[in-house]
Amino acid sequence: MTVKDPTGILDASRVKTYLLYSMYPLMKLYGKNAMPDLDHICTSFYQLDDEGRKAVVDIIETMLKIHKDPKRAEDVRNIKGW
Repeated sequence: MTVKDPTGILDASRVKTYLLYSMYPLMKLYGKNAMPDLDHICTSFYQLDDEGRKAVVDIIETMLKIHKDPKRAEDVRNIKGW
């Protein structure tokens, strides 16, 4: 089951499903010690304007090309819907 519509935008009626089946398993991979960092990243990203958000996404894409951990990438692929 996908949580996104064909345009790639999350349907508001499926947010709970998205959180339960996609984000919750992803957060569990990090472990409780990473939660403060993840909270900081999410709240900081929210505060950025669209240009800043695009820059962060671009940086992440670049870093994945150089520093992707194969084991962690496999863990993410094992989450339904990723």
